[in-house]
Amino acid sequence: MTLRKNILTSWVGHVVIMVLGFFMLPFVLGALGKSTYGVWLFINALAGYSSLLYMGFGATVCRYVAKHAHREEWTDLNNVVSAVFGVYCAMAGVVLLASAGLAAVAPWLDRWGTQSLGEVQLAILLNGVSTAFGMVTSVYGGVLIGTQRIDLKQSIETGAALIRFALVFALLLWRPSLTTLSLIFLAVTIAENALLVYFAYRQLPTLSVRLSNVRRSVLRDCFGFTVFSALALIAEHLMYMTDTVVIGLCLGVEAVVPYAIALRICQMAQTPLSKIGEAMLPKAGELHATGKRQELVETTERMLGLAFVLITAAFIGCWFFAPMLVDIWVARKDPSWTPADTQTCLAVLSILLGAQIVAQPATVLRKTLLGIGNVRYPAFIDLGAALVNLGLSLAFVFSVGVVGVAWGTFIPLVLFELFLLAPYANREVGTSWSRLFRHGLLPQLPALAALLTYCCVVASFQPSHGWPQLLSIAAGGGAVLGATWWLTRSRLRRPARWGSASNPSSSVAKVPSVGPLTTGSVSP
Repeated sequence: MTLRKNILTSWVGHVVIMVLGFFMLPFVLGALGKSTYGVWLFINALAGYSSLLYMGFGATVCRYVAKHAHREEWTDLNNVVSAVFGVYCAMAGVVLLASAGLAAVAPWLDRWGTQSLGEVQLAILLNGVSTAFGMVTSVYGGVLIGTQRIDLKQSIETGAALIRFALVFALLLWRPSLTTLSLIFLAVTIAENALLVYFAYRQLPTLSVRLSNVRRSVLRDCFGFTVFSALALIAEHLMYMTDTVVIGLCLGVEAVVPYAIALRICQMAQTPLSKIGEAMLPKAGELHATGKRQELVETTERMLGLAFVLITAAFIGCWFFAPMLVDIWVARKDPSWTPADTQTCLAVLSILLGAQIVAQPATVLRKTLLGIGNVRYPAFIDLGAALVNLGLSLAFVFSVGVVGVAWGTFIPLVLFELFLLAPYANREVGTSWSRLFRHGLLPQLPALAALLTYCCVVASFQPSHGWPQLLSIAAGGGAVLGATWWLTRSRLRRPARWGSASNPSSSVAKVPSVGPLTTGSVSP
């Protein structure tokens, strides 16, 4: 029940945030203008690299908190959290120094368009302070995830998004500038993370985060797990954050905007599905700690199937109706938006979202491996894919342009996930291609076929462009998908519910529940 509640709460929160984003993005783009908004995106892309300084300790907190909380090992839990807190304090100092350095060299970057250099430098510094504060306090968010209170963490994030939305609309009307936007994000970040701290202590009354609790032995124990989590984190950021920087440096900040719009739409579909993997991490850790291998396998298969049907449904919907979305969401709001921008945006969206049909189910496998302590090989796979992505993006950006950068992401993401990560995860978790197809993918096909038919029929009527029409189409598509999925599931589902043990009479082959779960994994 905890797994289902966490996923559903995450989705509800994401729907709220997505709706807010639908209104906020075109408003900010119109208030700042394409050039200034491009500068904002470029600064945030550079700031995103500070996440590499987490060095994989975020996943470490989640896994070790889940393990020690389940065993009620409170001293060990406090030592781990305190050690990571100490690391984050040091890294926050690095962020502040890096922000000051970037602000100092900003005059030589020459990528700021018509934006005032002083305001660009101030925005860089404010973003640095916001990032540093969020880094120090993020350990408490890891505590909530590790104790499987993702629902509480998501509620805080949703509330912060609502406040941010209100402030952006109120204050950008008064003074539309990079400084105003940066101050809003800083204030909301402080409030959001203060709530994470408060509720982490409410959730674990025995929690004690102090630098005096830091032990070298604890850091050494965590290091074997963390170093490979750090590699995976580096790979993730090279894969998803580098494209914006490459485009900004090679083609200018205005070229970033169509790519960023497509990426934002892709993230609207991708983010709620990432919550499935996020919820799987502590659940896999718990099932691994208690030796429930069969339940782990079946839960992984169900979550993989859920990720597959939802991301494929998003791709189908965007394939038919993304032109309508881009037109009413962005093109009509920004006078500087051109038909070429729309064409580029739609091409990038199709490529990026198509890659996610493979990447999102693979994320479930990756988080399951992470939850059971197997991080070494997946980390090297991710790093290899990221390096190939960077090389292809640099090779394609000048010859093919922005669309080439998207292909530079698609090719390694699909090949590495499908032919390297998935076979390895099947072997380590205890499933197989045939099991994944039968229990994960095959039950989703009727719902996807029904949605495809619905979209073909609706598109044949060539509906006019407008929010009522688009929302009605989306609601109808969701109803068709959900109804077909529910009817199919009611006939094909096994007796097991999410997060519960399966029926012993199931025809699915049993997985032994004793002995080591994996070989070659990095254990604490």
